[in-house]
Amino acid sequence: MESHVDVFRDCALRVLHRMAGLAARVGPAARITESRTADSLSALVGLQGDLTGSVALVFARDVAWRVAGRVSAESLGPGDAQTVHAIAMEMVNTVAGNATGLLLRAGLREGLTPPTIVEGPQVFFGFVGGIETFAVPLLTEEGTVVLLVSLKRNPESGDGASALSP
Repeated sequence: MESHVDVFRDCALRVLHRMAGLAARVGPAARITESRTADSLSALVGLQGDLTGSVALVFARDVAWRVAGRVSAESLGPGDAQTVHAIAMEMVNTVAGNATGLLLRAGLREGLTPPTIVEGPQVFFGFVGGIETFAVPLLTEEGTVVLLVSLKRNPESGDGASALSP
């Protein structure tokens, strides 16, 4: 699964660069079993296909506002939550869409759920039944954005499911 995570990581780096003009460095990735985020904004998209799971971009609130401000080319304040949410959802949707396009070239077919926002302290991402979850910190000049990728192969998936495996 780690090679699949690399696809999402590379797409997230490109999205941060293209949409927000951010040059991100990759921090140490880690396999995790639980994630608690304090005072954060998390934008996530579900995956349904040869792989099942989700991908999320997790921002500290102040980082989310600064990144969204760079995307919109204007300073965003507390009253701009809808704009920040929309930008964060578009970013994660673009990451997931680009990654699933690359996975399709490797023979993996994926469908995406609509993006959603979860905001506030102590957000929990559930981990069930064989889903591996990786946290990849993306270090930017506006702060850290954490890419969470949770993936599990569907038992019914075809030969393409192993196309990117190490």
